[in-house]
Order: sequence, then structure tokens, then C-alpha cells
Amino acid sequence: MLACITGGYKTTAKVAGNQLVLSFPDAEKPSVWSLDLAESAGCVFEIEESKALGCYDLVRTGDKGAKKVIATYDNRGKALRALVKTTKALEGVTSTQQSPVIIQNRMGGFPVFKILFILLLLVVGVAVYKNAMQSNIALSEMSVQNNDMAESEKQMPPSADEPKAGVPLSAEEYLNQR
Repeated sequence: MLACITGGYKTTAKVAGNQLVLSFPDAEKPSVWSLDLAESAGCVFEIEESKALGCYDLVRTGDKGAKKVIATYDNRGKALRALVKTTKALEGVTSTQQSPVIIQNRMGGFPVFKILFILLLLVVGVAVYKNAMQSNIALSEMSVQNNDMAESEKQMPPSADEPKAGVPLSAEEYLNQR
């Protein structure tokens, strides 16, 4: 029946400006309650059971220990839900008296990227080393081949019908040789 009257509404808690606004449509006495956060920085919200009446009260304890009943519920689940909503609303609040929190980015990034970078450098280094070793082998083979070629060139004298290199020829002589 109450759900039909209230439209099934449940407790809501919001922070608007510097005010905590709590709406209790599912309490025994539906109400809206507000609290100035600047004036009551050290307040505590808790649930107290009233054994004589069989109900649960959402209570605010002030800075000086004074308790004030905010809302009364007929079952513990609804009272606990109201407390949780209040807590979630207060978690998002930053006090005007606190200095802002500055989060600095860590330089260097995530360690996985450092490890991957080092592995990449290692792979490139090994590839360069292997290439250098192969080129050293190729250079030494080439020098051996050059020495062999030099000896083979010494063994074969140039043929007589081949013109000597560096000797000027006329165009007719060049074409006649071909």
C-alpha cells in the first residue's frame, strides 16, 4: 500500500553545493532533511535499534556528541539502505577547507614498457652483432679471394690481340675490333 502511495520511491542522498540533502520517502514519516557540511564536519551517521518500539532509527551524532534522529524505519534493511546512500553521497564530497589533491604522473610509465624496450634493444643488438660478424667473415673471404685473383692474374699474361687498357683508340679501330 505504501509503495502505491509513494510510487515505490526509495531513499536518496545528494550533495548540492555545500548541503547534504536526504530524502526519506520510505521512512515511517516521509521527510526531506538537509545538513550544512561546512558547519558539521565531524558528524557521524549510525543506525540504532529501538527495542521497545521495534523500529530502527537513522541517527546523526554531532561534533559535541548530541544525537538527533533523522528518520525512523520499520525494518533494518531499509535503514541500512538509507545509511549506505548517505555514505555514498558523502564519499564524493571534498571539503572547502581541504587543499586540493594533486596527482602527479609517474615518469617513465609502466615497468612492462621498460622491460619490452630493453628486450627490443637486446634483439637489435644481437642482430647488429651477427651482421657485423658475417660481414667480417665476408671481408676476410674477399681479401683471400682478392689475393688469389691477384696471383691468378700474375700467372696469365694479357693476350696480344686485346688492346691494353688506357691506350687511346680511334672510332674506326674500336669498331673494327668488334
